[in-house]
Amino acid sequence: MTDKKGSLKIIFSIILSAIIIYVFFRKIPLTKIKETISYLTLNGIILYIFFSLAGTIFRTLRYKILLSNKIGFTKLFLITLVRNFSVDLLPARTASFFFYTYFTNNEGIKIEEAGISFIISMIYDVLSLTLLLSIAFLYFNTNNNILMFYSLLLGIFASAIIILYLTIPIINQVEKLGFINKSKKIKLIINNVKTYFIKHNSNKERVNILCLSLIIRFLKYISLFILFKELTKTVLSIKNLSIFSFGLSATELSSIIPIQGIAGFGTWELSFKYIFDFLKTGIKDPFLIGFIIHTTTQIWEYLIGLISFFIIFYKKRDKTN
Repeated sequence: MTDKKGSLKIIFSIILSAIIIYVFFRKIPLTKIKETISYLTLNGIILYIFFSLAGTIFRTLRYKILLSNKIGFTKLFLITLVRNFSVDLLPARTASFFFYTYFTNNEGIKIEEAGISFIISMIYDVLSLTLLLSIAFLYFNTNNNILMFYSLLLGIFASAIIILYLTIPIINQVEKLGFINKSKKIKLIINNVKTYFIKHNSNKERVNILCLSLIIRFLKYISLFILFKELTKTVLSIKNLSIFSFGLSATELSSIIPIQGIAGFGTWELSFKYIFDFLKTGIKDPFLIGFIIHTTTQIWEYLIGLISFFIIFYKKRDKTN
């Protein structure tokens, strides 16, 4: 029954992607599509790959800290590349969560520790996102809803800080209530969370991870802005980078939607189009621009991710033989 539901979901995702892409591409002449793709240069793609790999290196360093340096850098780098390509396979990062926990578990990390480290890394992603967006928003020529926007960012930032700093005190208070002892499963989960946070309770570690998270996000914005700049002939400036980063962050929220196209195709571009139209960037055919950026990044991430997957797989098979 589960397999049938999974198959139906994949088929629905493919159909949804096909419908959305058809609806928007039927209005764009083929010559326009070819012309826009031709704006991408080899130098631009190489620069994108360089910054993308740099971001993966820093992401690997962050996972090393979160996993207490229990996995060597090279192995963890390969696992991170697999994690990267699987981000859009399923909604809400569930596929990347599965691959990350599965392969780190194969390297001797407990499933619980791997899962918690992945979730904590996402919380640091949220922290870095709120900090960078608060700076990016300064370059918008508008005072409309600025208080509401910063209040929202502050609320998200505060929630992340509470999780990172107050989880242990909160668990201690919950344990005093005694009701968690009624369920062995809940008690085990809470004990695992508490153990992890006690082990990673250093302020120095938190600062290091936050700095790495800021670098990771900044490198991601830079890598994708390179493609965006070439496709739209946008001038390189702090303001344009800030507006693009803001729009990209909003676009990526589409990944939390339960229903989306296969690997995010269609739904990602749709979000990109409406958000960049809303930001009044003035770019023509934002759906097409989003599709080319998305396709370029997916080709690279799937290529390097699948290569990494097979390296990990064959190394594991060699060990068992």
